[in-house]
Order: sequence, then structure tokens, then C-alpha cells
Amino acid sequence: MSNKDIFMHVPQLGDLYIYDVLFAFIYPRAFVCQSEYDCKYLFYEMDSEDDKDIWLVSKITKKEYYSLVDRKKPIQKAYENKNNFELFSILKDYSNDNRIELVQDGKEWLSHLPQIPVFAEKEVNDDIANETLAVARETGNTTFDIRLFPGTDRHSVPQNILSDLCSAFTSLTSSVFGTKRSEALRVATASGSCVVRFSFPDQINLFNESNAINEMAVLNNVLSSESIYEGLNVVKDQKRFIRSYADFLNAIRKTYSDVQFSTASPNSNEVRKIKLTSDTIKNRFNDVKGIYSIEKEEIDISGKLIALDIITKRFKLQTGENIMSGNVELNDLNNGKFEIPMNYNAKIQVEKYMDEKGKKSKEKYFLIALNK
Repeated sequence: MSNKDIFMHVPQLGDLYIYDVLFAFIYPRAFVCQSEYDCKYLFYEMDSEDDKDIWLVSKITKKEYYSLVDRKKPIQKAYENKNNFELFSILKDYSNDNRIELVQDGKEWLSHLPQIPVFAEKEVNDDIANETLAVARETGNTTFDIRLFPGTDRHSVPQNILSDLCSAFTSLTSSVFGTKRSEALRVATASGSCVVRFSFPDQINLFNESNAINEMAVLNNVLSSESIYEGLNVVKDQKRFIRSYADFLNAIRKTYSDVQFSTASPNSNEVRKIKLTSDTIKNRFNDVKGIYSIEKEEIDISGKLIALDIITKRFKLQTGENIMSGNVELNDLNNGKFEIPMNYNAKIQVEKYMDEKGKKSKEKYFLIALNK
């Protein structure tokens, strides 16, 4: 880090450099410093006068840092449950030759932190999305970024996972039109965080279209939906798509990480962003592994609606002694008024997952219409 200006030299910590500013008012108020030994320290301004500044400082891990910039936790949380060696204050005395003093009184300053949760002003998610769009425009290629969240080393991707992702994603997109790619996808890892970037060689035509745009539209429909069948009706090689989708999910699952997918085309003004938790990735993988085909049918059924959650979009419908549960796909879910318990006529979309021998392994239910 010798090419950067030293922010502060603390005898106990060594040279410190500004790594990231979490929020500022006129000047930085909360920020992260990094030492020459790659240790990160969170600074929060506790007192500021003409002749001195005092910061509450805590040593933080890389995972803690990303939870702050991703706004998953307020800044105050990073100071909790720290021992005396990881929590302290630093005073800079401008009236005494900029004297620096580290004091082991961090726990005494904790009560002076704001009571209202304070979050970082920036959000890396948006930075990454903007970068995806910028790359798409600069290269003239549709660009797809896979960003891994805490749970893995975000500054590198294990080679075996990178290889599995490349293989699965290439097969996945090729299966949409059932053809082999004439040119290989370009893949890179973006610096600064764990981002795997795919660039499609397909150039847009006079109608602002390309195979890549259409392939990603299908894949994004699947990624954003609980139902893999959402995009299968336009996929040419459905068996290959399902197998590749399972391999794709499996590669991400092995990182034990939440994930954000960002897609941008060179002629677009917006970025398609999809966020999935590690639990969602695991559950979807478990659903589709070993599946070779999916059959869909719609059924009309009468029963008593006993549960309807508009937050998780789940339902339970009792028919006699049986209870059917699944996902809600009602267009007017937020605007409609439904009484519970109450008898309804429901239209259910049933997805039947078939194994290699053509036997049904499981079913998933989607509520698509509900009337009294």
C-alpha cells in the first residue's frame, strides 16, 4: 500500500490507510482503515474539536466489513461483543504536533454511539450493477455478473468453482436455442470483490436484439421465479437446461453464499438484478437435482383456505382431510381481500418433477386463481 497516502501512524497498529468511507458530512465521520498487514479497523467519530478528534475504533473482519457496506447491519453492530484488544479509542491531538494516542477505553465509549441504527450511505450492490452496465456499453456485449456475498472469500473464487460455473453457465445458455455456441463466452473475475463476469460475444443487430439478450431473458425469468417451468416453454433442449441449471446452482451452493445476479445489454438503460439467499440456492438445487423433465397441468379444486401469507407468498388449502400448500402467483395478491378460513374455488398449477426413468419424484403447487 506504499502508493497511498498514510492517514495515520499508530505505534500499536502501524501505518493506517483509508480503505473505505461509510458515510460523511463535510468530511468522513465513519470509515474503515487498513493497515500494512491487511488488518481492517472501523473508525466512528465520537468527539471533534478544533484541537482534537476522538474515534471509537474496532478491529473488524472482512465479513463484518461487507455486512456494513451491504447495509445488512448498522455500523453500531460492528462494535458489539469485542474484547479489549479489538475495541479502543484513538485520539489525535492537533495542538501537540498531531500526537496520536491509543487508549483501551473502547467499552466506555459504546454508550455514546447513536441509539438509532446508522447504516453506510453507499451500497455495493448498486456500484456493481452500474459497473455491469458500464462494461456492457464499453464492450458492446451483453454482460452477466455473479456476485457472491459473505460466506466465502470475496476477493477470489476457488478455481474448481469457477470452472464449474463456466461449464454450467455455457451449457445453460446454449440449451435455450439448442445450439452450440459459435464463440466461447468470455469470463473474468472483477477486482475488489468476488464477482464472476461473463461477456457474450454476440453483437446486437439493427433491431437491438441478440441471442444473448434472449437467452438471458429466459434464464432471468427462471432465476427470479420459484418455478423453473417459468421459462421452459421456450427452451429447445429442456433436459439439458434442467441439468445445467442444477449444476449452476450447485456451483454457487458450494460457496455457502448469498448471491446477486446482474444482467445488462449494451443498448439498455437499466440493469436486471436478482438476489437470492444461500438457503434459496440450496432449496432450489435440492428441488431440481436428479430431475430430467417437468410436466405442468392446471387443476380446479374447491376447498377451505386456511392460510395465505402475502409476505412469503405461501398458501394452504384444505380439501377434506388433505392440506395442499405451495406458492401464491395471484396478480392481485396485495390488493385483493381474502377471508380465512373460508371456502373458495381455486385454480392450481401443478408442476410434476420427473426423474430419469420418467417417474414422478415430487410435485409443487402454485395458486393462480381464487374465487368464492
